[in-house]
Amino acid sequence: MASFGAMTRIRTGYYRAVRSWLLRERRTVAARISNINSELGRIGRVWVHYAKVPEGDAVRRTEERVAFLCTQNSSLEKLLRAYVAQGGNPLDISMFLEPDQSRQVDTESSEIQTIEKHPYGGVAYPLSYSYHATVDHIGDTVVEMKQNEDGGAESFGQYPGGYLNLNKYVPRRIGGRQDFDKETVVISSSIHQMRSWCNQEIKERLQDLEWRILKLCDLREQLIQERDILLVQAWGGIVSGVQENWDPETYVAELRVSAVMKDFDDLFFMTDETALSKNVFFVDHAMVKTLNWSYEDDVSEGLLDLMF
Repeated sequence: MASFGAMTRIRTGYYRAVRSWLLRERRTVAARISNINSELGRIGRVWVHYAKVPEGDAVRRTEERVAFLCTQNSSLEKLLRAYVAQGGNPLDISMFLEPDQSRQVDTESSEIQTIEKHPYGGVAYPLSYSYHATVDHIGDTVVEMKQNEDGGAESFGQYPGGYLNLNKYVPRRIGGRQDFDKETVVISSSIHQMRSWCNQEIKERLQDLEWRILKLCDLREQLIQERDILLVQAWGGIVSGVQENWDPETYVAELRVSAVMKDFDDLFFMTDETALSKNVFFVDHAMVKTLNWSYEDDVSEGLLDLMF
């Protein structure tokens, strides 16, 4: 079994070894955050500003782009410069560069106000699942997606599609889905004939660059989540580097690594009452026998955990 392979059935020696390894690894948290910050600086950032419209107590963003900015001398800027030089338009892929959710704030009147930084809260989603839905007739709603024609829950089978909330969704621009006919076949053949001679150049000079730009933006988002969510939830308020970022209203104290380990320790190990009930890490064999998800070590497994 690979290291850290056991998840639902664990033996006592495996837990002690994993526990020891993880506690030693926490020393790297500060350096890990420093590396993340350096990598974020190298990658850079893209800002896409969208036109906004007031809507009651909310501020909604439309798909109209009003500004496009990028960190100077960053990897993203270099890729975007190359992309533009090859004839690409970054606004074509702008909605995938920096997705973001809506946020809510309390106004002075104690009312909740929704503020969007990106259209639709940064999420593209279907408004219906009717095949022939149009902007005037959405058809079956998202709630009704879960029901089939017989009224039962629909868990399997072909998904018929849906009316998307994006302006670039073609059926909303042409009055709904339209079946293929002779004219569409002719048009498709003509477009193919027009561009087939340079398909390789389209891929190498535009599409490959688009892929690299989007991957860098995805990497930036993952690094931010690792730094500000994953590591803070694991060690916030305890370990240097994430100690100052701990917010009890945002994170759950019971899910910190130290708290989870304490819960396991109380089950696995005996306690020494003379030492203020602190664990002394002798296996509580009687307790382990009552746990259906743990079991004792075999004599032959004495050396298996030395790697930890």
